[in-house]
Amino acid sequence: MRRCKSLTLSLSLVAVLLIFVFSLLMPGRIRAETPDVEADPDMIEQGLAGLNIRAGSGLTAGFLRMNISDLNDMLDDAGFPDLDRNIFIYGFGAVAGRVEGDRLGTVYRRGSVDSSSADKSSSLSINYGGLVYERGRKIEDREDADIALGVMGGIGSMELFIRAGEAGEFSDILTDTYEGEQNTATLDKNFLALRPGINLHYSVRGPLALDLSAGYLLTHDLGRGWQLGDSSVDTDPVSNLRGPELTLQLSYTF
Repeated sequence: MRRCKSLTLSLSLVAVLLIFVFSLLMPGRIRAETPDVEADPDMIEQGLAGLNIRAGSGLTAGFLRMNISDLNDMLDDAGFPDLDRNIFIYGFGAVAGRVEGDRLGTVYRRGSVDSSSADKSSSLSINYGGLVYERGRKIEDREDADIALGVMGGIGSMELFIRAGEAGEFSDILTDTYEGEQNTATLDKNFLALRPGINLHYSVRGPLALDLSAGYLLTHDLGRGWQLGDSSVDTDPVSNLRGPELTLQLSYTF
């Protein structure tokens, strides 16, 4: 799982770098397509917005509603507390391209939810990221708002942690683990992620903007599902996680 987290973050950072380079090259392409822009005072005053360019990045927060009913049923049967289906997620996003036209971007999301009851606790964490393609257009000729349809493709991982009783002394943990009586377990899995969605962009003031996004996350498990160390777990109550996602991003655009 740690390898998947590192790979997800590395891919996101590489995508951000590519988008940054793309945003630097885009103005040159636009100037080549519009040779009279320097002679047009109105166009100069409009800046990049007048050149149909969108480039920016920002921090994101929102919620993902997960289909973990079967997992909660199994946790409840075993005496562990249920987990909330709504998980708070946060991360970052970046995009570069045209206001009206094609855009490329990247997103990274992570979050966790936990629950405890008496001496038992359970928690579930998730992280995912990937590349985004969007097709945007203005809203009724407004200069401060546009809308885009798009899709994200990438990878992610999940981790489930359960504990019964107190951890105890370090020597006790070693002894219990050796004897197969440890009171904690950590399971993880990796998956492919696909998220179609819609994004509403609104310029607040100057370079600051808000992006409201709604999408639906679909995943496909890699390997044999849940792993406990190097061993595969036969039963998988969270096969192919899915659910609606709603996020708000504060962006810096230029």
